[in-house]
Amino acid sequence: MTAPNPGLRSEAAAEWEGQLERLLCALRDMTHLTSTPSCSTLSDPKNWTDFQLNELTPKPFGDLDVDIKIQACGVCASDLFTTSGGCGEQHCPLRAGHEIVGIAIRVGPKVTLVIKSASKSV
Repeated sequence: MTAPNPGLRSEAAAEWEGQLERLLCALRDMTHLTSTPSCSTLSDPKNWTDFQLNELTPKPFGDLDVDIKIQACGVCASDLFTTSGGCGEQHCPLRAGHEIVGIAIRVGPKVTLVIKSASKSV
């Protein structure tokens, strides 16, 4: 009996890797700056690599809010699982990515954490 070749990947792992790469390419194509708050959204999980750039209407800024200018957003396997329908039917538009890095550009007066405007956040 020989040990399995560690260089070989399962077909399922290769398929997930391919799907994740397609999702990242779809999102990467939409990373231009806009003057209006916007995000990449998915309108149909059946076409889960077909993202559109949609403008957002932020809620009124409150005393306990922090406004963050997003500089990067990671997409992980749980995003791929959700956008491809792995969690069942989703309400669209669906936004992928929850690993956000940015700069606090406005901090509400009642925020108690030590956050200053222009400080980096993770």
